Amino acid sequence: MDLRINTGGNMYPMIAGISDLIGDNEKLGGFVTSNNRSDGEWLLKNGNFYVDSNQVLDRKKLKKPIKKQLPIAVLISGYTASSGEMTAVALIGRSKTKLFGEESANYTTSNQGFKIDKNSELNLAVGYVADRTGKIYIKNIKPDFEITGGDNFEDLKYDEKIIQSIKWLKNEPANR
Repeated sequence: MDLRINTGGNMYPMIAGISDLIGDNEKLGGFVTSNNRSDGEWLLKNGNFYVDSNQVLDRKKLKKPIKKQLPIAVLISGYTASSGEMTAVALIGRSKTKLFGEESANYTTSNQGFKIDKNSELNLAVGYVADRTGKIYIKNIKPDFEITGGDNFEDLKYDEKIIQSIKWLKNEPANR
């Protein structure tokens, strides 16, 4: 899964879009306050994304399910930002999953909008993100296998991050 140039957007459809790969009925991560208190757990239930008990995205299940616990190599870079980082965090701690590449962009905060007046609103970073194991990301995400440079988006067979992730995937036993 190549998140190297995923600079952000809406995290909910991104994560729900890969829910068949992630698994179902489990915690993926969540938001935490600056004093490390839970501010909303991310959950997948029947392919739908929830923050605590609030469903934030409704998604139809695939007609043909994907084999569970397939190995997943996740590629990240300094351009992996915001909801791209949240997507990577949703995969961290999943068995048979490793991150390859460079440290992410450092937009691992949770944001909240505050109304100023009838015409204005201000978005502020009010907390951080945590993975399914409870690890909090105050700064960027570090890959399991750091590979600096070597990107070749024009010809992926010469892309060093792709090459290294394929080597890992070939050695990772698939679900039997």
